[in-house]
Amino acid sequence: MDAVDRALVVASKRLLPDIAQEECDLADEIRFGLDELRKLPRGESPHYDNASVALCYSHKYHAEHTNLAYFVYRNLFETTSWLENRDQDEDLIVIDFGSGTRAGSFGLAFALAEAIPNIAQPESLNVVVAPHDVSEMNRCGHVLWDSLLEVCSERTSLQPLQMATQAIHHVTQAPNDGDAPTWGNVGSVLNEIGTFSCTTWLTAFHAFYEDGARLAQSALVDLHGRFNFDSVVVTTQDFKAPIARKIVRPLARTMHRSEQRIDQLPLEGKLPRIASFRKGLLSSFRQSCDANGLRYLQDEMFWQAPHRKSKPHVFTLRAEKNGR
Repeated sequence: MDAVDRALVVASKRLLPDIAQEECDLADEIRFGLDELRKLPRGESPHYDNASVALCYSHKYHAEHTNLAYFVYRNLFETTSWLENRDQDEDLIVIDFGSGTRAGSFGLAFALAEAIPNIAQPESLNVVVAPHDVSEMNRCGHVLWDSLLEVCSERTSLQPLQMATQAIHHVTQAPNDGDAPTWGNVGSVLNEIGTFSCTTWLTAFHAFYEDGARLAQSALVDLHGRFNFDSVVVTTQDFKAPIARKIVRPLARTMHRSEQRIDQLPLEGKLPRIASFRKGLLSSFRQSCDANGLRYLQDEMFWQAPHRKSKPHVFTLRAEKNGR
């Protein structure tokens, strides 16, 4: 999984100059980004439509959310048997609600790469992902995904992962203005793609907050009513599980619902390359950063943060149709 570590470094080198040109300005941007992310443990939504917030978010959470998405998609492939039972011309469409830095797509790629050696005609795989988030998070995710493609193309040892990334095609709507996505745009994206001979999944990785719960619930019900998803997966943290449970309750009336608390994700250890890259910034920004910024630049990065007490919850809803 060194590819994620490398992609984070490549993307960071591309994104940093766009945030600020002067050292003091960049230090201020990092401070702002970290201050916004402090809202997350309180269950509040940060100002995601900001370049510095998106970059800081990618450094703190992208690897761990990729790990969670990898767990989720491995489980979906195993329990739905889509890979084994699909027709050769049957596409998979994934609507990624609150897609953030596209950790969901990274996890999907790793799950596909793991499965590719054991499936027939992997070259016929076609997965359409519609990421949906505010514009700066979308932009950061786009750069990260392009960086992963670049890393894969440079290393023959990553051929299964390269095949998986080539099978995934992103369809995005025009960037939204403001702090919150326009939920109706997801339906527009699906209408453009079409759902003929498709399996449709909806995922929402850590996407919901108390202040938007009613809107999110209404949007999910409306989308499912129109597009009849085969599977829906919603993840959240321990302390926000009641919010997610409430949001998915209407869908559970017509779909089979299961809930799981994940104590251990599949990938373990550190990401030394992005940690080294951030530490390399210390000499430039030591005089400009506050204590929180300095800790951020010196922190290690883990696939699953060892100090985080709150564990992820996964809500899976599955339609009972055609055995899937």
